[in-house]
Amino acid sequence: MKLKKRLILLISIVLCLVIVIFIIIISGKKDKYNNLKNSLSSTFYYLDKSYDNLNDISDFCKISLVYDTNYLKSDYTVSDAGNKIKGYTISNVLSSSKKILGDNITIDFDNLIKDDCVYNNKVINLTYNSKDKVLYSQGNDKSNRTIVVDWFYEKEDGNILELKSHALMIVKNDKYDLYVDKNMENLIESYNTLNEAKKVANDNMFKSYEYVFKFNKVNNNYIWKSFDINKFDDVLVD
Repeated sequence: MKLKKRLILLISIVLCLVIVIFIIIISGKKDKYNNLKNSLSSTFYYLDKSYDNLNDISDFCKISLVYDTNYLKSDYTVSDAGNKIKGYTISNVLSSSKKILGDNITIDFDNLIKDDCVYNNKVINLTYNSKDKVLYSQGNDKSNRTIVVDWFYEKEDGNILELKSHALMIVKNDKYDLYVDKNMENLIESYNTLNEAKKVANDNMFKSYEYVFKFNKVNNNYIWKSFDINKFDDVLVD
């Protein structure tokens, strides 16, 4: 009888360990994708076309992709009127960008031009100190744009990862205007509150373009290799 109890206990322990290991594996995979998706969500909606070479996106969008994300850790402190601000050396930003864009990317920090990616709140206050070669955020400006993203597809086959998403944009003016496109040519409707606009956005993702991302897995990093914007003829705006 004691042997039977011990056997049952042993089996229970083994089953628990298997379940815990399975949960850890699944959670680890999910977390890995979440970091990637969070970085992409800050940037992809502002790209103006499809790309087969992500080094062709703007330098400002490359920085937007990693700035204030898990890909980039502060390695500098900026003093401003007695306050300490997290800073990032350009060598740090470049090496962090390579974790998602590959070793061949380049960024011209001395000639940065702010483009649509500036509407990402993470970089809207981005400042560059050319003397110390440091980037940091200074100011309290906020974007009037909110991107609502729905990641609806993921497939990993060997070293290839494919993700797909839908996304709509809310722009705060007199009301909260919900758009299909970043150029604000296709208005869905206007709403009184941000929460109302977000809810409607989630219910209307079928009106979104389809955004397709492909990656190669290299040394445990997912390197972004291509980006497509599929603008279907049946995307309708009431």
